[in-house]
Amino acid sequence: MVGLKKAMTWLGQGLLGGGLAIAWLTFSSTATLAEASFPDSRFNDGSPDRRRAAGPRCPHECINTEQETIFALVPESNQTVTTLSQPDFFFYLPQADADLQLHFELQQRSSGKTIYGLSLGPIVATGGVKHFSLAELPDAPHLQPGESYYWEVTLSCMPSGSSDMYLLLRSEVMRVEADSQLKQILEQVDLLGQARLYAENGFWLDSMAALAKAKQSSGNAHQEAEEAWQSLLTSVGLEFFTHKPMLLNRFSQAEIQAGTSADL
Repeated sequence: MVGLKKAMTWLGQGLLGGGLAIAWLTFSSTATLAEASFPDSRFNDGSPDRRRAAGPRCPHECINTEQETIFALVPESNQTVTTLSQPDFFFYLPQADADLQLHFELQQRSSGKTIYGLSLGPIVATGGVKHFSLAELPDAPHLQPGESYYWEVTLSCMPSGSSDMYLLLRSEVMRVEADSQLKQILEQVDLLGQARLYAENGFWLDSMAALAKAKQSSGNAHQEAEEAWQSLLTSVGLEFFTHKPMLLNRFSQAEIQAGTSADL
């Protein structure tokens, strides 16, 4: 078992083999998510830096890209580590004056192979945080321990859907195995406790997913989840998105136009 800092060092040196397990580091029931620390060092040379979407020609006819654009809700390094085989990928989708078409794609870094793709549209964009949950997408693959992946979201305006009128964001994620001690602690705490534990150990996507579920609660639990969500985003400079609404995650069959997948 290795600690997260050592694991990140190994990743940066390209020494990682399959089946890496991340050991439980720390957990404090009183710590705030603002105190979480996510490594900024890149764990692979040449990793993309498209947290903020860009494209050869932005679809300015339906989105004012001078004010807002599609944005991956990840730390500044644009790289994350997850213990989940089917994580959630969060991004901000700005308000649009016309229906949008979205394309989500997952690529295995080592082979360069696209292992999953899904096109969605028409999407009515009212402005807010959206996320793709692999566990809820049709025929979505499971990420393998020790492997790195790129996830991409491409946005274009309908009805044109022209290939030269789009916005693209791209981020990188590595799957690791959580050790038995971490799993045991996670089973003993609620969603907010899980989010805090994940954050303290540098698992950004896992923490976001736990908080997204906690935000669906009511009463004091909902308020606590909202405050924790804002604290987590602010900890990595994403305070602009702290009060943006969470958009409905599930897509209708009418929105799902086509999908391709492949086994790893």
